[in-house]
Amino acid sequence: MKGFGIRARILAVVMIPATIIASVLGIYFSHTRLVDLDRSLKERGKALAGQVASAAEYGVFASNRELLDRLTAAELNTPDVVAVTIRDADGQVLSRVQRPVAEPAAEEAFFTATIRGSQIEIDDFGPEGPFGDPAGEAPVLGSVELVLSTADIRKREREIITTGVAMTLVVMVFGILLALRLSRNLAQPIVDLTRTVEALGRGNLRARARVRSAGELGTLERGINAMASRLEKAQNELEAQIEQATAELRETLEAVEIKNVELDLARKRAQRVSREKSEFLANMSHEIRTPMNGLLGFVDLLLRTPLSEEQRDYATTIRKSATNLLMIVNDILDLSKIESGKLTIEKAPFDLREALEDAMDLMAPVAHQKGLELVLLIYSDVPLHLQGDVNRFRQVLLNLIGNGIKFTTEGSVVVRVMLDDAECPEGQVAIRISITDTGIGLTREQQEKLFVAFSQADPTLSRQLGGTGLGLFISKNLVERMGGRIGIESEPGEGSTFWFTLTCQTQETTPTTDTQPAVRQRRQVFIQEPHELARLALHHLLESCGLETKEFETMEALERALAAGDAAADLILLGLPPGELEEERLGALLERLKTTGLPVLVLINSVEHERLNRVMALGADACLSKPPRREALLNAVQRLLKLVEPHQQRFVERRKRPRPQMPNLSGARVLVADDNQINRKLISLQIRSLGVRVDSAPDGTEALALAQNRHYDLILMDIHMPGMNGEEVTRAIRDGNGPNRDTPVIALTANVFAGDTEKFQQSGINECLVKPVSEYHLWEVIKRWTQALPEEGTGANAAAAETRHAAVIEDMRDLLKKELPAHRRVLEQAWQEANWPRLQQEAHKLNGSAAYCRLDALRKAAATLETAAREGRRDAIELAYEHCLEVMDLLAAESPKDVG
Repeated sequence: MKGFGIRARILAVVMIPATIIASVLGIYFSHTRLVDLDRSLKERGKALAGQVASAAEYGVFASNRELLDRLTAAELNTPDVVAVTIRDADGQVLSRVQRPVAEPAAEEAFFTATIRGSQIEIDDFGPEGPFGDPAGEAPVLGSVELVLSTADIRKREREIITTGVAMTLVVMVFGILLALRLSRNLAQPIVDLTRTVEALGRGNLRARARVRSAGELGTLERGINAMASRLEKAQNELEAQIEQATAELRETLEAVEIKNVELDLARKRAQRVSREKSEFLANMSHEIRTPMNGLLGFVDLLLRTPLSEEQRDYATTIRKSATNLLMIVNDILDLSKIESGKLTIEKAPFDLREALEDAMDLMAPVAHQKGLELVLLIYSDVPLHLQGDVNRFRQVLLNLIGNGIKFTTEGSVVVRVMLDDAECPEGQVAIRISITDTGIGLTREQQEKLFVAFSQADPTLSRQLGGTGLGLFISKNLVERMGGRIGIESEPGEGSTFWFTLTCQTQETTPTTDTQPAVRQRRQVFIQEPHELARLALHHLLESCGLETKEFETMEALERALAAGDAAADLILLGLPPGELEEERLGALLERLKTTGLPVLVLINSVEHERLNRVMALGADACLSKPPRREALLNAVQRLLKLVEPHQQRFVERRKRPRPQMPNLSGARVLVADDNQINRKLISLQIRSLGVRVDSAPDGTEALALAQNRHYDLILMDIHMPGMNGEEVTRAIRDGNGPNRDTPVIALTANVFAGDTEKFQQSGINECLVKPVSEYHLWEVIKRWTQALPEEGTGANAAAAETRHAAVIEDMRDLLKKELPAHRRVLEQAWQEANWPRLQQEAHKLNGSAAYCRLDALRKAAATLETAAREGRRDAIELAYEHCLEVMDLLAAESPKDVG
């Protein structure tokens, strides 16, 4: 009944019991009446048969048939009697009467009664009588057969059944009526409530239930109506709130739309600013690196000329300052690359020891100057042949070592290289590099400021020691981009340990190197080094070369061991502590050690050839700088142990790769294309000493014209030039039919943004050199692309070159003075045509030339004109233009020295 409604359920609840009760009562009543009727029929039939048997006793006894016929005929007058038959004891019919009927009865009831003799005494037959013993049972005289018709009985039965069915139907009808009334009274309110709830569910909150019931239903009706009222009220309030929220949302959307427009404009402005920033950085890179190239190049040339001690000190200071400036520029450019996501990490094979020793070589002079012990400790289980970005690795290492040296006033800076505990896939290795110093240490608050751009742990101390606050931030980004981690462990007053980890792929095959073979004979070296970790580092170095070592902390312990002769030594290695060199004491010591007949190798905290030679003069057989490179140490040991021919030099260079010999390019012709006169002159001076003929071009158009008319063995091409830039010139050379389609083209550029190298290669450029370019680097590139062989005995050429370099600055001033009329004509033409970009370009060239010639008045005037032309303000341009012409006229009329 779960699928039926409440009305059907009420009807079922009322009708089913009523129907069952009515049916049971009707059946019971009818069955009882029918049983009584059947019983009355049987009793009547037996009674009639008994009456006939009693009445026929005499007739049967006397065989009086007439009497029996009257008797049977009289019985036919009784209703329902169909036939009466009287038989004697032998079964013979004595009398038989049957009612005539039109049709035989469908059903008849048969009754039989026995006729017995009476117990009345009759004297005629004696005491026993004719019927036997009077004391016994009455004898059977015959029988009576009575047939009754059941038609009336069946009629009455039908009446009884009809009456029962009628009564049952009446009861059922009464039940139906009662059920209908009950269902109407009970179900209708519930149905109404259901419809009301359905209407409410469809959203018609104005629907109400009709209150017409009492009791629980009435309470329910009133409750639903109250709930509907509250829902309607809540809906009205909600609709009002929605309307209000919609209005507010519409206003918000309008504001958001306005904001979106503003954001889109801001985004476009930001993109424009970003492009301008990139262009500015590219221009800044070019404008700074280009003069830095000339500055460093001419300082190197100047240092090769005969100078007094004071002049050499000034020139060295200039080079250090320029190098520091270049490092700051590199940091700023790296920061820009990181922010723009253009910083790329390369992957190439490299030698880990070589990269570490290169970094130590660069930082050793700084550590020696501060009196610090600089130690490199590479654990023996660290693989050295890896794949990764060696330049970025070296950059991180230099930053961390430089920080350690900068904030340490005494003690040491130790670089440890070991395997990290991190799990790595097969073919890779995790390396941990830590740099530990004995400096001032850092508090927890100071450590939290590290690795943030332009943030420094102690601004006061940083102002004293210098720095931009970018080194650690850039190092963190580089390490993370190389898949590693970086951190610091420090306590105030106890020094600091900066560490970083790298996961590098190992090289499948160990590359062959040009290093000398390790010592194969069993030799022992006595090491005396007061610094424990430096002593351990020397032990690892010599052990890796196949040597046995015995270490001593003090000189007294070493001398006692030598005097006792406990162990046979083949070589004595002395590590002198940082500080001033006490020549008298060292000379006495070396004299005592010479009495042992053993060669003595001394390590000092200096890279100056003069000090190295002075130690040699005091009696040392060889002298190296700390920390020694493995190859340099091995060369010295092999030479002292007479395992190779003695070297001609009295000391070993720190560089693993010595300066390249000047290649023999006599008769070769090189084209130099650069819009900066100073750069053209610098490169020409650097390569003319090689015996080559140099043609120069001030712009791309002239460079292309020269390349199309004359064959060159090598072309050095600046990228940023007026007219056609270096890429366009190279592409035109490669696409043309001139004699230089296959000539190597080397790009000279100050731009170092990601993707530039690939772009240059697509233009047909063979290699890219980033300004500033050292003379030795330039020689290496020339050797590589011209395949020239080194020429022995080139000292005369070098000496001649040095003589020519002495008057470089004066020649540059004279050259600029001669070019002033041409510069003036270009400026006047640009002014007359209102061609501000051309005016800016020419002022820029004039600014650079004046700066290198140390003509401050002209430089300032040209810089002011360049700025005004860039901004495009005619009034400011006019003032700057007139002032610049006045200064140029003054320079042309007077000595450049007076004007500068």
